[in-house]
Amino acid sequence: MGRAFFGAAIFFILLILIFKQGVPQSLGLSAAMFLIYIPMSMALDRFMYRRRLRNQMREREERKTGAKR
Repeated sequence: MGRAFFGAAIFFILLILIFKQGVPQSLGLSAAMFLIYIPMSMALDRFMYRRRLRNQMREREERKTGAKR
């Protein structure tokens, strides 16, 4: 949730400073982005974790087959 909050806060600041949106509109859009970022960050974490596990398994298998030679 920390990344989602950080992303929404940056989005809020950009909406106000660059896009010249009002505070109520920016808060609403930032809250929506926060709700979108939560599942996105969870999916990214899961993807990276599984990729790391696959690489570790592949390295273990390569070490096993290399040791048998």
